Amino acid sequence: MKEIWIQTFTALHEIIEAYDARTVIYRGMKSVKYPLIPKIGRIVPPPSIGSREANEKEILRLFKERALRFIDFMPTTDWDWLALGQQHGLPTRLLDWTDNPLVACYFAVEEPSEDDSVIYAYQHKSYIDVEEFPDPFRYREVGKFIPRHISPRITTQGGPVHHPSKAV
Repeated sequence: MKEIWIQTFTALHEIIEAYDARTVIYRGMKSVKYPLIPKIGRIVPPPSIGSREANEKEILRLFKERALRFIDFMPTTDWDWLALGQQHGLPTRLLDWTDNPLVACYFAVEEPSEDDSVIYAYQHKSYIDVEEFPDPFRYREVGKFIPRHISPRITTQGGPVHHPSKAV
């Protein structure tokens, strides 16, 4: 991973301009010490459940059961359910990224921190084809997942990245 230390907004702008805007996404974090691990990867599952994947599936099952009365549409795939759950704080294998570098900047500096903030840039031309890989629990690569815009928050923020290597 290439590191670039930035001291000014002008320097940040110059770096962002060098990327192909159609293929790069960003993630801002208030501390360089925070790992790029999805929330489900930071939770130790209860012994009765066993694996992180089994824990995530159970959490998603419960979310599906309880969310129905609060939503005005029906997600049709587990990818949609994971994206919706992610936007409501559910621990999933997804890690939120955005195609807007200013959104990443906001998340990097919105709260004071003793540490240096960080903005990650992930450049990749392809994305996960959910038609080809309908089961997110069987997709074992890190990849860019572009969710359907089933929630205004997803539309505003951008989309998550599927990150199973850190989740399971």
